[in-house]
Amino acid sequence: MPEDLGSLEGEELERRVAAIRDGMRPLEQDLAALRGERDVLLTEIRRRERSAHRTSRADLKAAMKEGQFPTVAELVAGSDAGSLEDYVFNLKTGGEVKLGFPGARLQSVTFTESDSVAVIRGPHYNLVSWLPVFLNDWSGAPHVSIDGRWEPVQDLNGFERYEKTKFKRLYNTATGEMV
Repeated sequence: MPEDLGSLEGEELERRVAAIRDGMRPLEQDLAALRGERDVLLTEIRRRERSAHRTSRADLKAAMKEGQFPTVAELVAGSDAGSLEDYVFNLKTGGEVKLGFPGARLQSVTFTESDSVAVIRGPHYNLVSWLPVFLNDWSGAPHVSIDGRWEPVQDLNGFERYEKTKFKRLYNTATGEMV
């Protein structure tokens, strides 16, 4: 407004404000109607997104029940290299999760040393080896480390039994080192 408002009377200012409000009223009514239509459309979009998400989780759960996806233990046992960041992990409910500790930068699967060893008999039944057993922190499944790979104990050929160790560290006479 180029005109000087300081020279106008108070009643004139009130009259101008009332005139502007009268001019705004139809625009506000139109705007309220447009916002109502927008809200109805946004509600429909959210309803469809929720329905699609629910359907995808149901499909995922069905595929998991059919065994189409490997378990974490199978993935760890069968991997030579790579990062867990390359995979998406889902709960039985279909929800997506990350492995490892909350707030960790990278996903991880850790193994905790147990107080047991796995007794493995060789293919010719004359060689017995004792391998330290580690528990997978994610699943609790027992694993052994063979040539730097984590193998589930139940998948090992020749597995006979578990034995409790009296000591945490064992001396391997074949290699001359502590296991």
